[in-house]
Amino acid sequence: MDIPTLAKYLAKRKLTLTSAESLTSGTFQSQLAATPQASQIYPGGFITYATTAKTKLLGVPAALIAKYGVVSPEVAKNMAQQACKIAGTDFALAFTGVAGPDKLEGVGRNGGDCLYRLS
Repeated sequence: MDIPTLAKYLAKRKLTLTSAESLTSGTFQSQLAATPQASQIYPGGFITYATTAKTKLLGVPAALIAKYGVVSPEVAKNMAQQACKIAGTDFALAFTGVAGPDKLEGVGRNGGDCLYRLS
């Protein structure tokens, strides 16, 4: 589903959505905010490119990041859950990954790997 279709779908059902973006650095939120339905469905979101932003802005536990790595399903899930809780929305999407072209040291993820999670 593309972003304009998603926005219409959410607005029709009176549902709200936020996002926590790392790898995509606000691209999803920018496109969502550009839809005519934005004021009905999107109260705002989080751009947490750095690990410290994930812990400070979203409250992702540093221990979780240390255990699983910043690019992991566990961290993506926590990012989505925290964003949803903080923003008070029905749903949250989280994006994290490795832009590349090189691997992320210590994580074992290749450049171009992307993880996303819906909460």
